[in-house]
Amino acid sequence: MVLKSLATAVVIAALTGVAAAEVIEGGLQLPVTTSQASLERLIAGDAAAWSGAASSPIALQRTPPLYEGDPLDDGFRPEATVTAVRATGALMVRLRWADATRSEPAPPTKLPDAGEAAIYKTHSRDISGFADAACVMAPKLTGARELFPSLMMGERGEPVNLYYWNLGRGFERLEAAGRATTARTGEAFPGTARRTEEGWEVIFQLPDIPAHTPLSFALWDGERGQRDGLKFFSLWYEVSS
Repeated sequence: MVLKSLATAVVIAALTGVAAAEVIEGGLQLPVTTSQASLERLIAGDAAAWSGAASSPIALQRTPPLYEGDPLDDGFRPEATVTAVRATGALMVRLRWADATRSEPAPPTKLPDAGEAAIYKTHSRDISGFADAACVMAPKLTGARELFPSLMMGERGEPVNLYYWNLGRGFERLEAAGRATTARTGEAFPGTARRTEEGWEVIFQLPDIPAHTPLSFALWDGERGQRDGLKFFSLWYEVSS
C-alpha cells in the first residue's frame, strides 16, 4: 500500500518534476469539471462539450524490461494529458498522447491443420506485433482513504478495476488484486478512440467515481514492443471533486 504523507508528496515531486506544494497528499490532483453536455456528445469527443475542462499533463514512468530481449529504458516518455468531466451519472476521462504510429497486429486466422479440431482453432499471424492500448485503473473501494493500493495492479484485499482499451480488442473492464492476477470479465464499457495529428485520443465512460478516489493511467506503444506489464504508467491521481 501507499501511505498518504508529506514524505510521499516529496517522493512524487522527485519522480514527476511537479513541485511538492502542488501535490495532494498521497497523489497528484486530477481536476474534474461538471458538464451539462450529454454523454453522447462527450464520448464523441465534441470539442464544445469538452470546452472549459482542464487538461493536466500525465507524469509517466516506464516499467523495467520483463522479457529476454526487451529494450532497456531509453528515457523516452510520450507527452500525455488527462481531462476529466462529470456528467449525467458518469465520470468521463479523456486521454491524449503522442504516438507516431498506429500499431495493430493482424488478427488470428484459421489455417489448415492436421491436428485435432480442438487444437489451434486460430493461428497468430503476427507474433511480433503488439497493439496500442491504454488503461484507467481505479480501486474497487472508492472515495477518500488513508492508504492507496499498490500500483502493481492492486493487491490482496485491495482489488482494482482496470478500464482497458486495446486497438485490436476495444473497451473491456478487467479486474486484478496484485501482480499477475489480471482477469478478463467479458464486460464491455462505453468508449471511443481516434487517431489525431499527434497520436491518440481515447475517451472512457466510467461509473460516477466519487471525489478523492485515486486513479492511475497506463499507455502501451505497440511499435516499441510494449505489452502486458511492459508499459508507461503514472502514479496515483486523486479525483478532485
